[in-house]
Amino acid sequence: MRYINPKLYPTNYSAVIVEPLEMYPKAEPTEQLSQATIDQIRGYGTTCLKQVIASRDRVVETPGPGMVKVPAAITGVAGSKDGLKPYQVVPMAFVATMAVNTVAGAPHQARLLVEARSTDSV
Repeated sequence: MRYINPKLYPTNYSAVIVEPLEMYPKAEPTEQLSQATIDQIRGYGTTCLKQVIASRDRVVETPGPGMVKVPAAITGVAGSKDGLKPYQVVPMAFVATMAVNTVAGAPHQARLLVEARSTDSV
């Protein structure tokens, strides 16, 4: 689902500010999931998001006229393995499990559910 303000005119914007990716609910370190891993996931996600947006629009760091600000958050994860149905769980525990299983060679796929909004930067 999405909502687009009818007063939005994309031609009024020439650049995008991509804010660092958040996690909702907030990821807390555990014995299985370190703060370093959480930071790596956020950093990698932010980099990927910037790259995707930069393939279509100019990405900048500073707010100003004609710039859209995009905050985004990982809000869930869908996983699949040989017929396993997609499901939503507490994101970071599942992401960590999927990452470990992928490295170990288990045939898993994980898809992050990301929610974002775009607002005028000023």
